[in-house]
Amino acid sequence: MGALQEYDTEMLYIEPWQDKKEAPYYRTDPDPGFEVKNYDWNPYKVSVADCRPLKDKFTLDDHAFTFVDDPEGGRPELLQAIRDIETETIERDYYAAVEALVKRRTGAEKVIIFNHSIRKRDPAEGFFGRAGKQQPGRTVHCDQTPKGAIRRARQYAGEEAEDLLKGRFRIINVWRPINGPVQDWPLATMDGSSLDEANLHATDLWKHQFQELGSTYNISHGPGQKWYYLGGQRTDEALLIKIYDNKPDVPAKLCPHCAFEHPATKPDAPRRESIEVRCLVFGGN
Repeated sequence: MGALQEYDTEMLYIEPWQDKKEAPYYRTDPDPGFEVKNYDWNPYKVSVADCRPLKDKFTLDDHAFTFVDDPEGGRPELLQAIRDIETETIERDYYAAVEALVKRRTGAEKVIIFNHSIRKRDPAEGFFGRAGKQQPGRTVHCDQTPKGAIRRARQYAGEEAEDLLKGRFRIINVWRPINGPVQDWPLATMDGSSLDEANLHATDLWKHQFQELGSTYNISHGPGQKWYYLGGQRTDEALLIKIYDNKPDVPAKLCPHCAFEHPATKPDAPRRESIEVRCLVFGGN
């Protein structure tokens, strides 16, 4: 990829899990006597490269992420509606812009948007935040395992799901800052082709005791993992992050990602605000 400016930072990975006999799990609202999780996050030093000079070189197939210029989705009035959490406008107008963007970039025949998250960094809200006050994700993860991805498709595609799943199926998150350019806690993406399968750990998501909520990937640290971010990412620049892909012969199947504390961030920098929209993507190239 050539010489890029790199920054040393720290990210939280799941503790080494390769030799564990049980699968990791995370439980929300645990009933008495049931643990929230059976693993710890360990900090690791990593280097993240500013890929601004090579912004157009990353592809969903080869790296599992890509950047797209998208002034339509970054219209000021739309961004303001997002910042004001005007849900009706977001689901009507912003979803339409995201659907058009994903279809244009992937050639998809059908895109189903199933949810979104708005994050506004606020140190007073703690590590994760709370409902309606989500904070930047500081652990290295990928949202869905194959089991979780298929579950989502069947959940939201309804009667069409089985026919749609006979073709290419991806889950793609569309992420953008809503108060860019980003100066504070930018989002880093790992080159999916640099990820070893041994560092993927399917994590069950439960509620109360064993009420199934889904399945996600936590990532353990490994050699050769390559991290990138887009320096000064603007509101008219969308980041597409591939979460799942059923096509067997692509170099990068999924993209671990993580927000990170940039060492060059100034104390008075605007705190990062962003939106991510999660899409089921059927067909395309």
